[in-house]
Amino acid sequence: MKRNNKALLQNPQGTDSFCMEEAAFHRKIAGRFSEILTLWGYLPVQTPIFDFYDIYSDYVKSEDVYRLTDREGDLLLLRNDVTLFLAKQISSLLEPKNLPLRVFYSDTILRHENKTDISKNEFFQTGAELFGVGGEKGDLEILFLLEEMLASLPIQTFLHLGSRKLFNLACAGLPPEITPSLATVVRNRDFELLTSILAPVCSESQIDRFRRLFSFIGPPKAFASFAESLDSQPLREEALYIAALGEKTARLFPNAEIRTDTSEIGERNYYTGMVFRVYTEHAATEIAGGGRYDTLMEHFGTTCASVGFSLMQRKIESLPTLRSKTSPQPFVTLTGDDTAELYLKAKSLREQGEIVKLC
Repeated sequence: MKRNNKALLQNPQGTDSFCMEEAAFHRKIAGRFSEILTLWGYLPVQTPIFDFYDIYSDYVKSEDVYRLTDREGDLLLLRNDVTLFLAKQISSLLEPKNLPLRVFYSDTILRHENKTDISKNEFFQTGAELFGVGGEKGDLEILFLLEEMLASLPIQTFLHLGSRKLFNLACAGLPPEITPSLATVVRNRDFELLTSILAPVCSESQIDRFRRLFSFIGPPKAFASFAESLDSQPLREEALYIAALGEKTARLFPNAEIRTDTSEIGERNYYTGMVFRVYTEHAATEIAGGGRYDTLMEHFGTTCASVGFSLMQRKIESLPTLRSKTSPQPFVTLTGDDTAELYLKAKSLREQGEIVKLC
């Protein structure tokens, strides 16, 4: 079908494009993040834009992703989650002598984020992944790194720290077929629906304990006190662990708002431990998220403790507070008829870090 000229100039719905001053601002923020990550010893990586769909089918929903068929008839998946693609890539290269391994990326993902919002299907992420460091040491490194990157921006953020392991422990003994539904209602804090899901298989007291456990939002110190009241030792130990992560992060980053939020259990089913999201004013959804995923690498044939995060960079760049407090570097304009002479003057100024245009 022949398209008219107007249609040819339009972009497909859901795509993201930017140029000139906006692109320069984007690169400035990406460069700031890249500098911090490099100073922490993280090395850049690049994942493919598409891969075979079947490899990732256990971790994606077909209605949420973009798929296509290649010339050989194989079903392909457009990159919808850098962590997934990176896990496969790293597993093929990973050797014990290379651990721990620290990598970072800045790249685009494509997925149907919201059925009612077709304008948000393409996202630019900057993220970091730490392989080969388990437990508190790895979790704290990722939290500290994330907070340092956020602290480099003139925005107020709120870190909500939770645990997928806590949820998995609480679901032990429940029929496995209700777990996905439970996960959804916990993330949505829909406790009325949670009660209806649990009522056929739990007593009222068990439901009350479940609701109480996953409705907590508050400071890490308060959560530590709450954790001590739990009557299950595995739940108590994990809750105290998450509280300790929050307290240690809060001590090093006193200007950060850190909350323990047990409804944060991670949207991805590959998470196994600590999970978190970061929120800020003027953003309807989270601007960053991540967690621990120690068993994901097994899907690709290797075993490795893994933890990481991703920042939704384009969401961050659109924040009005960041725009208003991040001024573009001014430039110098040189005018004259002798272009060679202007070039030499401009060269001298550019060596001093000035941006120079010739007229």
